[in-house]
Amino acid sequence: MQKVNFFDFETKSGGSMDLTLEHLPETPHLQLIHQAIIITRNNARAGSACAKTRGEIHYSTRKPWRQKGTGRARAGMKNSPIWVKGGVAFPPRPRDYSVSFPKKQKRLAFQSAFLLALEKDGSMMVLRNFQAPAMKTQTVLKMLKQDDLLQRKNLIVYDESNGPIFQCLRNVQGITPMHWQSVCTHDIMMHGRILITEEALNRLKERLQNA
Repeated sequence: MQKVNFFDFETKSGGSMDLTLEHLPETPHLQLIHQAIIITRNNARAGSACAKTRGEIHYSTRKPWRQKGTGRARAGMKNSPIWVKGGVAFPPRPRDYSVSFPKKQKRLAFQSAFLLALEKDGSMMVLRNFQAPAMKTQTVLKMLKQDDLLQRKNLIVYDESNGPIFQCLRNVQGITPMHWQSVCTHDIMMHGRILITEEALNRLKERLQNA
């Protein structure tokens, strides 16, 4: 059983509540968390970097000047890598950076990251009766700015029943709204404050068992 802070938007009050989460490890596996972050960043790379080799540069193959007698260094052709606008010696080519991650390790890394966020004081907070009244950014921000809920980097985990939270907060600096199904280890570790709606938390309890 863990202790987690909460804020109720209906009564405008907060406190702490007991949170029972099964299938969490006794201690977080830091190595798996680190590995999950690296794999997530690798899988997000486009891998589209590309440059031309000397064989792909369209230059004449004529020798720029004769071999001897000019006082200049000898040169064979203008597409040499040491020439300006010449080919690249070992150019980057399009490639796939994605890495596979075993399912059990991925689940354990997610559970460990969630446990770290729970153990860190003030890092996680549950939002009760949080409902976006309309697709108005300022209205939702006004609700969140009370009781110092927002900090420097905030991750807001929501459910469909909470309203159009993503549409309201997607362009706000310092706030990352994310559906509970899309949250991964990288998202939890890269944010200083995690705000979870009560509806999303109930769904996350099921996901923590299967991740």
